Amino acid sequence: MTETSTKAGFAAVIGAPNAGKSTLVNALVGQKVAIVSPKAQTTRARLMGIAIAGSSQILLVDTPGIFEPKRRLDRAMVAAAWTGAQDADLTLLVIDAAAGISGEVERIIASLSDRRHPLILVLNKIDLVRKPELLGLSAGLSERLTPDKVFIHTTFLGGGYGGGGGSDQIRQAVAIAKTLNGRPVKVLWTREDDMRNSTYRPASYHKLSAVLDGQGWPAAFMHDLVAPSISAQKGQPGEGGVDPDLKDEAALVYSFPSAQLRYIQTETPVPLGWMRSVYALQVAFANECFIDELAAAAGKDPLAYRMHLLAKDEDIKYFDATWRTARMRGVLQMAADKAGWDKPLPAGHYHGIACFGCFSTYAAQIVELSMEQGQPRIHRVVAAVDCGQVINPNILQQQIQGGVIYGLANALRAKITIEKGRVVQGNFDDYAPLRMNEIPVVEAYFVESTEAPSGVGEPPLPPLAPAICNAMYAATKKRVRALPILG
Repeated sequence: MTETSTKAGFAAVIGAPNAGKSTLVNALVGQKVAIVSPKAQTTRARLMGIAIAGSSQILLVDTPGIFEPKRRLDRAMVAAAWTGAQDADLTLLVIDAAAGISGEVERIIASLSDRRHPLILVLNKIDLVRKPELLGLSAGLSERLTPDKVFIHTTFLGGGYGGGGGSDQIRQAVAIAKTLNGRPVKVLWTREDDMRNSTYRPASYHKLSAVLDGQGWPAAFMHDLVAPSISAQKGQPGEGGVDPDLKDEAALVYSFPSAQLRYIQTETPVPLGWMRSVYALQVAFANECFIDELAAAAGKDPLAYRMHLLAKDEDIKYFDATWRTARMRGVLQMAADKAGWDKPLPAGHYHGIACFGCFSTYAAQIVELSMEQGQPRIHRVVAAVDCGQVINPNILQQQIQGGVIYGLANALRAKITIEKGRVVQGNFDDYAPLRMNEIPVVEAYFVESTEAPSGVGEPPLPPLAPAICNAMYAATKKRVRALPILG
């Protein structure tokens, strides 16, 4: 007989009313054992839930919110909370960061000063607090108690892009404050600080090849992608050595008799981060420029070549995603129709086309440009998406137009170089944004659909760079094989 040892213990979850105790207990237990409501004091007696981790069992005691009681019922609830804390092996003190250090919190901390067992501090709702206020809250709590551990319990929230999504500034401010004997500290980074101490999208190298049959159609398609992994660098390596983002951002949306996509992961000391549309931005550039090369080698129209590859209704399975050739064909045809692909262009103007799928959304774009002193001048971008059922057409239009403008700046000029271990670019003189007079007309369209809604914030970006480069080939008969175009 094999003997196993099981550990068990009580953990009391305490805090002021509506601090988020029941939400935390439910999350740790894995099911709803406590009522969660915007209304305070829905927990009026001690409730227990069991969290199991390996051979350990933790009996979590959800307690009523602690406040200054006035009625008999209030006194009974507060007494129940303190009894739960006193009987436990450790205490989790949950504090609502948005409410700050209230009178209730002050009284709870004072009552815990002579505790005999470990205390874990849980900060909840930090997504509702600006960083300077959160820093002040942390300092105030550090003055009042010394917990054995601190955890942050929060939800994801948008608006955390750029330097606002990191914590380097807070660490720097804390380090400085510790040397100044309690004097207030304000840390303000210059643009140079921000640009040279950020995270950067991974560089990638692509090798593509194909075997064409006698009519110029691909009989085999191969794509080798060499790039570091963002997730692996951040301590979350993907299964089988494949970055998890690639499973939704490097799909083949065409049906080939034989296709192979290989990912070779490399290492880099450059801190990595997620640029809008992530790996799809790079994979679409390589794939769609190469598809254009195949069309030229076969002597066929770039739109007609793509439509032939999508002619048969098929479901292409790629990891957890399924791509439908009919939906890609539909969005590609819409873009072509709206752009007037078959109609004559003004003298010196040229069309380029590209399509791609990511985040369960299909996107196609046609770019109209001219060449001025060897550089592309973008006049018009026609963008079409199939993102399933559209909930808000105005927001969709804004997302498409904003994505195109963002992608245009990225494709033309966005470049970061590393020399002697440091980022060279530091301001808008050497990392130039687009000017208003460089913005083209952007037309946004969507396919009417009853499919489930899918993402639209990132899919408008990937087709743009290859569409520009394909239009430049139409104008110059020279291929662009590296981004940024003007770099």
